Amino acid sequence: NSARLDTANSLGFDEKSWETESGDPCEDCLGNEDESWIDIDATFSSGDDAPTAHPRCMCVLNFRKSSGGDDEEE
Repeated sequence: NSARLDTANSLGFDEKSWETESGDPCEDCLGNEDESWIDIDATFSSGDDAPTAHPRCMCVLNFRKSSGGDDEEE
């Protein structure tokens, strides 16, 4: 996810969201997912800027450009 974050920044994406991918996500990851879209440079409520938040974390980031009303996602 660190490389994806770098790529998203270089492509001009300016927002990110946390998406849980396991069948039994932890409370921290669920809280991050509940934040919905945040600034790409912001930190999630868990204190992480991107997954993985803990061992065996299977979460991913989604990205979009907020300007111009374009909801394009990576």
